[in-house]
Amino acid sequence: LADLLQVYNVPETSPAREVLAADRAYSLRTSVSSPVITFKGFEDLESWVKTKSRTFRAGLRNDRRRLQDVGVVEFREMAGPVDGARCVDWIFENKRRWVIERRIRRSWIQDELGKAFFMALAVRTPEERPARPDTQFFALILDGKIISAGIGLVSHDRIEYFVSAVDSEFNRYSPGNQFVMEYATVAIQMGLDYDFRITTDPYKLRWTDRFDRYDSFWIACTPRGLISAAPKWVRGE
Repeated sequence: LADLLQVYNVPETSPAREVLAADRAYSLRTSVSSPVITFKGFEDLESWVKTKSRTFRAGLRNDRRRLQDVGVVEFREMAGPVDGARCVDWIFENKRRWVIERRIRRSWIQDELGKAFFMALAVRTPEERPARPDTQFFALILDGKIISAGIGLVSHDRIEYFVSAVDSEFNRYSPGNQFVMEYATVAIQMGLDYDFRITTDPYKLRWTDRFDRYDSFWIACTPRGLISAAPKWVRGE
């Protein structure tokens, strides 16, 4: 019943990708890469860190040491009606400020439905949450104050680092990097890889071991859909 079938970010290894790629209808295809840390096979973060450069290792140690000189550092899961709600409120408040500062005009971060979705997941009681986590909410805390926080989606083979935010006041201590270091430990304990998703920010690339490809498809199902799927130069744009 559709004029145009749009399928976004299908993993390269998915059987669905083979079916879509083989479709003989006119289609457009785009590809993106997701940076991933390969943690499987490592017993702990320290054994993985040894595979990285001396500069990388020293940077992690120095940032943590400098932050600990300021106060008490804690990395904590934020779940339930109190901590979960506090974490989601903090992430969206800081991330929305980040979006405004960069003059991003449209973002799901500014949509109340997006916040309500994650809030509903975060405030669940232990009885309401599944035995194996589907989402996780963590915060890096300095003297009781959140300075970095993030939301992870848990699948069968990886944690997907979905969204995060940092307090810019503490940028000199690399709170985002320290958050990744702590959350990476959680991933190793769960026997999972750590997927940064489909953005390639410089700080992510320092951690990355591999890139996983995702393809998106626009398949024309009707003449009207064919026009929509056609390259811009064909449409006169």
